[in-house]
Amino acid sequence: MTEKASTEMQEVVQGMVDAAKDFPAPVTPLAISVPYTPERMVQLMVDHPDWGHKELAAAFGRLPSWTSAVLASDAFQQALDMRRHEVADPSLSATMEERFKGLAIRAATVLQEKLNGQGVSDLVVLKAAELGIKALGLGQKAPETPQLPSNQNSSESVAEKLLAAMDARDRARTVDVETVEVKDAQHVQS
Repeated sequence: MTEKASTEMQEVVQGMVDAAKDFPAPVTPLAISVPYTPERMVQLMVDHPDWGHKELAAAFGRLPSWTSAVLASDAFQQALDMRRHEVADPSLSATMEERFKGLAIRAATVLQEKLNGQGVSDLVVLKAAELGIKALGLGQKAPETPQLPSNQNSSESVAEKLLAAMDARDRARTVDVETVEVKDAQHVQS
């Protein structure tokens, strides 16, 4: 290997090392952790308002993705309900409905900013109008009102349906008949 190639290789490797410094270190579960309960998770959120998913998961010896599953669980949400007001980070204490409302508000704000800008395509404007109309519940078909059952006695109704079916059947029958000339009995005897 030439000296130039070796220098270039060292520069590439050094660039990769420098770039790796910008990435967060991989999270590994703690060797010592406490057993999980929803109440313990809520208490950690209250005691450590600066902690995020990563730190909460590490406290239980888990990976950060585990925290999202816990936050969505019914058991955790029940434990959190009593102390929700004590949790400082709304991204940890918000219900799914609150999260989606926040997402919708942010999306509407960004969309409004885009619509106020220059060079907005017609497709973006139409899609924004469609989303707004749907969000307001406008432009939808009115729900069909269900047919109320008749107040007739059910046996009468069945009988009427049976008679109608028999009548239709009788009308649908075809009869092949040959034409036969019948002579009067007096003419035959003569």
